[in-house]
Amino acid sequence: AKAYAMQVLGVTPKVAQQLQGQSRQLFERQLVELRTLQPTPAIRSAQEQLELAWTSYRAVLDEAPRAERLPLLQTEADRTLSAAHHLTGLYEAQNASRVGRLINVSGRQRMLSQRLAKCYFVAESGVSVNAVKGELIKAQQEFKTALVELNEAAENTLEIRRDLELANMQWLFFEQYSHEPYIAVA
Repeated sequence: AKAYAMQVLGVTPKVAQQLQGQSRQLFERQLVELRTLQPTPAIRSAQEQLELAWTSYRAVLDEAPRAERLPLLQTEADRTLSAAHHLTGLYEAQNASRVGRLINVSGRQRMLSQRLAKCYFVAESGVSVNAVKGELIKAQQEFKTALVELNEAAENTLEIRRDLELANMQWLFFEQYSHEPYIAVA
C-alpha cells in the first residue's frame, strides 16, 4: 500500500513499483510457507481468510495506481492486515511463550513502520486525509508502546540491544520530523 501511494504521488515511481513487486512476491512466498504450518482447524481457517483477503487486495494492486483508488486500497489493505494479525495471534497463542510474544511484537513493529509511511503518503495525496489521521495516531501510539516493551525485555541479547538502540534513534527522528498537523505525535 505504501509503494502504491508513492506511485500515486510520483515519489520515486520506479523504485516504488519495484518495492511493490518485491513486497508482493515476499508476501505470496510467505503464504505458501504458512500453508505448511497449519496445526489446528482455527489456524487453517484463519489462513483461508487471509488468502481470501489477499485475493481482493491483490486485485486492487494489479490496477494502475490512481489517487481515487486509495480509499479502496486502504480498505483492502486493512482487511488483509486484520486477517494476518488474527493468524499471527493464533500462532503466538499456540507457542504460548514470552519469546514468541516478543517475536510477534517485533514483527508488528516492522508492519507499523510501513503503515506509518503509508499513512503519510496517503495523507500527502490529499485523499482520505481525515480517515488516515486516526490510523496514523493509533499506529504511532502502538509503535511507541511496543518499543518500550521490547527495550525492557530481559530476553534481549547484546545484538538485539544494539538493534533496539538504532530503532530508538530512528523513532526519535520520526517524532521530531512529524510536525505536520495530520502526523503530529499524540
